[in-house]
Amino acid sequence: MIRSYGSEVSISADSPIDLQTHTVLSDGKWQPESLLDYFVREGFATAAITDHDRVDTIAKMQKLAQERDFPLLVATEMTTRWNDGIVDILCFGFDQNLTPLHDF
Repeated sequence: MIRSYGSEVSISADSPIDLQTHTVLSDGKWQPESLLDYFVREGFATAAITDHDRVDTIAKMQKLAQERDFPLLVATEMTTRWNDGIVDILCFGFDQNLTPLHDF
């Protein structure tokens, strides 16, 4: 069971999903609308657009997904440092309106 834009969606164990995708708003090649259209056209059960360090675009992505009746997960990929190296962390299901996260 997953939760997307306020509703719950059940998916089967063999449903196609993608939990790490990027758009041109990060380091990807997809326009947001085109990526969502691809998910719908190819029958994905859910997906996450995890543009690097971008929480400011999540509301727009959720609106575009809702227009397509597609359950898009709230997500981002945050760049962090650990042991003198750069580590990317996938973050899911946070409050997209949380001001401190936007400020960060």
